[in-house]
Amino acid sequence: MTQAQHHSAELRHIPLHQLSFDPENPRLPVRKRDEGEEVLEWMLRNGNILELMLSIAVSGYSDAEPLLATPKRDGAGYIVVEGNRRLAALKLLANPALARLRKKSVMEIASTADISDSTPIPALVYPKRADILDYLGYRHITGIKPWGSRQKAEYLKQLLQSRTTDDAPVQKILEQVAEMIGSKAYYARKLLTTLAVVELAEENAFWGSEFLDRIDANFSVLHTALSYENIRAYIGLDESADGKDVSGIQHEKTKDVLQWVCGNQKIIKESRELKRLNAVIGNDVALKKLKGGLSLEIAAEYTGESLEDFRTFLNIALTKLTEADRLVSHISDFPDTDESSAKDVARLAKKIYDYVRENHAEF
Repeated sequence: MTQAQHHSAELRHIPLHQLSFDPENPRLPVRKRDEGEEVLEWMLRNGNILELMLSIAVSGYSDAEPLLATPKRDGAGYIVVEGNRRLAALKLLANPALARLRKKSVMEIASTADISDSTPIPALVYPKRADILDYLGYRHITGIKPWGSRQKAEYLKQLLQSRTTDDAPVQKILEQVAEMIGSKAYYARKLLTTLAVVELAEENAFWGSEFLDRIDANFSVLHTALSYENIRAYIGLDESADGKDVSGIQHEKTKDVLQWVCGNQKIIKESRELKRLNAVIGNDVALKKLKGGLSLEIAAEYTGESLEDFRTFLNIALTKLTEADRLVSHISDFPDTDESSAKDVARLAKKIYDYVRENHAEF
């Protein structure tokens, strides 16, 4: 953070009980942002909180690393915008009974700490949340503690909202915020669009929370999927979508894609398989086969894409057989199993050759 940005903040020592978790924290899943035990439980599962608690218990909380906070709108306390992990550690040290899991470890560490609800905690207090967003971008997107794709999208959304005005074109704002994270407006728009699709699924309760957690874990794959033309067209997502409005997409078809990419019927094991899914979705016969229960690999055989796979496998076979041919004259006394394998190769090669010859296209 620049010196100028620091000048807009005031260092205060605030009683712990007046500090609250950020309900807009991009790092937390949307369903875990409520004040209190939900956040603490998530932090205990995912935030390496015990090590941080131990460090604070031993050394105390240093003024050298203040929290970044803004006043609540009602004036009753402060929202911690940066430092929610540290805040979780402090709250557990002050009230170890709040822990829903790892209770024994939390209790043992808390018993060695001199932290209570009234302990003053150093915090840089800014007039409003937008004053801190630039710093968050530096620290968590281009800096030392990078966020994942979902967290980046959440941050971009907040940044866009804080800068959008009636007389400021969305595209211009997108270019500005994209530059702040070292990216292009196109990438920022696609990231925001993916977030909007996920939020639509959450808002309309497509599935339960367990499934939505899987969407979070596969957010980057879904982001890549929505860059493919046939997949976008299938769900009704316009190419010019800017992430602000995806209400026009078709829910049932969106459910299909989310299931294939993230859900119980997940068929995408790695990003490169998205090209095959895109081809299948773009072919009515292949898509019907996929929805009828055939695997993605077999459904793809009903598209023109299977010809590329055939050529790849044929070239691999030719390369390996050429190597075998080079070695065969140096070997004698083959067992029956080798003769049987060579016979099978010859039979398959003739079968393939006959089929290709019969179906040879005339140009």
